Amino acid sequence: MATLESLAIRSDAACERIENKVIEDWGVKSAPLPRLNRNRDELRANQLERIADMLEAVERFQEQALDPRLVAAVDLVQSGNWTKAEMEAVLLGEPDGTE
Repeated sequence: MATLESLAIRSDAACERIENKVIEDWGVKSAPLPRLNRNRDELRANQLERIADMLEAVERFQEQALDPRLVAAVDLVQSGNWTKAEMEAVLLGEPDGTE
């Protein structure tokens, strides 16, 4: 059975991994996860709530980061009726095919 100290060390390492993933890989700045609380159940609930907040922030960030040209290209492909020239125009930022 793990000691309280080893559980705290493992929890701290896991929190750090989550924070690094959110910041470094997804580019979302967020407050650090809580590490201390006298009540372990309350600490766990607080950490899970912050992780859920982080994931929602990542989702919002990714939605905002979508390139409109990519969205237009996906829409064009899904329409099933497009030409190479139309796709080039969309990807070059000329949705109507003119410069």
